[in-house]
Amino acid sequence: MNTYNPIVEITELSSVRLLTPVRPPRLGRALVLEDKSGELRVISPGDRVPRSRFGGHLRSYLVDTSAYALHFATILPCADPAHWFHAKVSFSCRVVDPLPIVRDGLRDMTEALKPSLEGLLRPIGGQFDVLRARQAERAMNERLAVATHVDAVNLGDLVVHLAAADSTGLVAARAQIRVDDVRREAARKVVDGGRDEMLAHHMALNGGDPTGFLAAEEESAARQDRTKLDFLGMVLKSDSVEPVDQSRAIHATGRALLGEDPSTARVEPRQSRRPLRPELGGTREAPAIEASTEDDERRG
Repeated sequence: MNTYNPIVEITELSSVRLLTPVRPPRLGRALVLEDKSGELRVISPGDRVPRSRFGGHLRSYLVDTSAYALHFATILPCADPAHWFHAKVSFSCRVVDPLPIVRDGLRDMTEALKPSLEGLLRPIGGQFDVLRARQAERAMNERLAVATHVDAVNLGDLVVHLAAADSTGLVAARAQIRVDDVRREAARKVVDGGRDEMLAHHMALNGGDPTGFLAAEEESAARQDRTKLDFLGMVLKSDSVEPVDQSRAIHATGRALLGEDPSTARVEPRQSRRPLRPELGGTREAPAIEASTEDDERRG
């Protein structure tokens, strides 16, 4: 940061100044006179100084009204609270109204202007991601282009330069996320394509060799067969499973091992093992059909 003190000199004035009258300032300066009541009056280069030799004035302030090139560094927020922008703000400054300078006792011009300029830039920085420093810088400079008058001074050549703070790791992390997204999307297409697509993907990654995929496929099928046989063994050893259910389990497991769909097998309906009711006598006879009288007469 560079700066300057706009109040070059403060002089206590005596009541009688016959040999040392108050004189008007030279170019690039302004004289501010303070009377005994505290009222301030500005004397510009070439102006006549009232009561220059006798009383009336308590003290004088010589204010620098030349233009200076200033700059300061600051930190500005971005859209991500965990990161920020490093900013360097450069501008030219010239005092155009010495009264507020004297009244407020400003001795560090850059420090005095810094809060106002930061207030213009902070809302803009908060609209941009830390990786969009160039876009944020452009928007800030557009705003600064119309900020020419701030608290009794003229500002010119306002320019801000931004750099994302500690963005290297963030750039790498986001790049890895994008790579992972691409890989995930490619893997999703492979999975959605079924076995043939997965086989093609494996061959593409292994120089056209399908051996690894086929071996994994056979191993998976063998594990499934072992699981089915283990289940069948449990069914056959169980005393709580009826013979007809055991027969069905054997049949379904056999079809599955042969690669057939067990659900398409024709299953004979299970016969009830409960005895017939006693009142039916264990058998059921068809009712006798008697010929009608008309038929008897016709045959007679």
